[in-house]
Amino acid sequence: MDIRSHIKSKGITQRAIARKLKVSEASMSEWLDGKKAVPSRVLAPMAGIIGVKVEVLLAALVPPEAS
Repeated sequence: MDIRSHIKSKGITQRAIARKLKVSEASMSEWLDGKKAVPSRVLAPMAGIIGVKVEVLLAALVPPEAS
């Protein structure tokens, strides 16, 4: 399951996650699209909000060509 599916299944929005993490929606989008790496300081909080382990989040955020 990709990370957007996890987010959708939890009934939360990308905007809500961005607000909780105190980051821009643009940054959130870039991370979820694999355009930029997620800063280490937000990995654990993001995983907690989404309800997955950090390892699951990292695996889902790695672009297919990089794995």
